[in-house]
Amino acid sequence: MLIVAAFSRHDDALDWARRRAASAWGEPVLESERFAFRETDYYRRSMGTDLKKEFWGFAPGLDPHGCRRSSSKRTPGRPSTHTAAAERRIGP
Repeated sequence: MLIVAAFSRHDDALDWARRRAASAWGEPVLESERFAFRETDYYRRSMGTDLKKEFWGFAPGLDPHGCRRSSSKRTPGRPSTHTAAAERRIGP
């Protein structure tokens, strides 16, 4: 699973970043709410204050609604570790 963290003080920039990421990897199978980014002031000089952050989880090639991605290293009759972990997070 590919996890993307995006932060900005501009909602439009976060919306744009999500659209760009979705066009590259498909719609996120997991995503957080947009929240205030207060963990550090490291970015204050370059990005300003009132930063917002969001996480998106992408699973290119894995259909969250039931189509499993194949793995050449899986044991016959058992889902791959990647598929099993994804199903625990998003359901069968």
